Amino acid sequence: MKPILQSLIVIVTAITLLPAQELIMLDTYFPDSDHGFSDRYSTFSSTMAESGNLLALYGLIAWGEVSYRVRHYPQNEPATAYSVGGYLGNSGWYDPAISGFYNQKLLVRATYYGDLIEPYTTHRLSSLDLTADNAHSEQFFYTKYSHVRGLWKTDSSHASIFSENQPVGGVGLLNFISNIELFNDHQNLHDSSFVVSGDTIVHFSGITNYSTTKMRDSNSFIAVFHVLQNDSLGFIYLNNDSVITQSNSILPDGRGRYQIHSTDGMFWVLHLPPTIGAAIKLWNFDTNTLTSTVVDIYTSPSGSNEYINGYFSSLTADELVLQIPILADQSSMDPLNWYGLINKRISLSTHSVTAIDTIFIFEDQTDIIRHRISNDGKNFHSLIGTRTPDYSRLYYYGVNNLVSIDSHKHQVPIKHVVIENYPNPFNPTTTISYDLPEYTHVTLTIYDVTGREVVTLQDVERSAGYYEVQWNGTDARGNQVSTGVYFAQLQAGAPQPDGVQFSETIKMVHLK
Repeated sequence: MKPILQSLIVIVTAITLLPAQELIMLDTYFPDSDHGFSDRYSTFSSTMAESGNLLALYGLIAWGEVSYRVRHYPQNEPATAYSVGGYLGNSGWYDPAISGFYNQKLLVRATYYGDLIEPYTTHRLSSLDLTADNAHSEQFFYTKYSHVRGLWKTDSSHASIFSENQPVGGVGLLNFISNIELFNDHQNLHDSSFVVSGDTIVHFSGITNYSTTKMRDSNSFIAVFHVLQNDSLGFIYLNNDSVITQSNSILPDGRGRYQIHSTDGMFWVLHLPPTIGAAIKLWNFDTNTLTSTVVDIYTSPSGSNEYINGYFSSLTADELVLQIPILADQSSMDPLNWYGLINKRISLSTHSVTAIDTIFIFEDQTDIIRHRISNDGKNFHSLIGTRTPDYSRLYYYGVNNLVSIDSHKHQVPIKHVVIENYPNPFNPTTTISYDLPEYTHVTLTIYDVTGREVVTLQDVERSAGYYEVQWNGTDARGNQVSTGVYFAQLQAGAPQPDGVQFSETIKMVHLK
């Protein structure tokens, strides 16, 4: 085990048996011929369709032009790309965000900004049909408020939004507006007769830094915000466009990092105060009883290299997963000093860590990192974007139709076994399978016939289970290897007193 991970990971006494999870490279972008990730934007998110398929939203830049796209990864089919905005110079469609699903279509909202000062702000709502190839439709709406943080389709011609207006020299104004009219055609950008404000249900000032969410398959909305007057965290809960309850003080410190989740009948808020060594708090609100509770859910271990301020989270009814960056050392929080990403699974009933998984080890010179985690109600899924001087890459880690999960994988193997790769010989991809009887560290490395390391496919912590890893015949730099004989070596567990740890090697033949 690498020294960094030795100091980081505390093995807990009860480890949950996790479904087999794999890291899969989805896309590669080269700076000389294609788009790549950039510091100029931070749009990067993911969600799961009802089918369990992954949806990724991210931006790329080439020759000064930014383009935003949604990538849909369906079962056993090529990925589908949708364009949802972009800009060149100071005008175009900015800040796209996933707004949810309506009639089995993915909704993505974007806002138009131009060189001229307009009397209102133009917004576009794209409906992406995930059952048809590249089919999509667009509607438009207009508001006096430029910052739309949450938008939901209420019917075919109207929408509801949370929005924020920050006047120059003033304080933020939070609004919930329902019954906003949607236009099927793009109207004249400078004709103020097309401004439609809808019905303002909520309007109050003195807030900053707010987030919103909607409970899937319901008309329940929540917004959480920093209240300037008492420097606390407040919230407002609406159902069917009516204010049910609100509070200006659910947590005493409104600063810091917070994220919102929902499960059936529950809203959840994770909040990390801006105090060194502070615990992440978990506030939950029961929409049936209108009651709430708050607990300290997680504190980084003393002396670890966890960069807790960079965490993202996902939550189901039973479990919370924190995705936490790991620093190479304490000298810098810059992405160039990020060593890896871990997932920590926490029981919502016992508030204890039940499993830890190292899901990603960053390459040297990785200077841009985006990561998000989501779930489909049962399994958790991660989207990771990185940039090195040579390329930008998008990765997936999790359990869904991108990963083959067989029924026998729910059993615990009794010994380590490396199954011969299949197919063999192969071109261009082969699958390597192995079994683990217990939680342990695993390294899976490919070597050529001279003994030179070609690529490390895995260097991770694994729970007991059956695993499959795909190798696409490329080296650590993404270059295709030549025809010939290669060896896959699996090492598992810490070295024993005699200096030996479990190790097994298989022979593979790569053909072109």
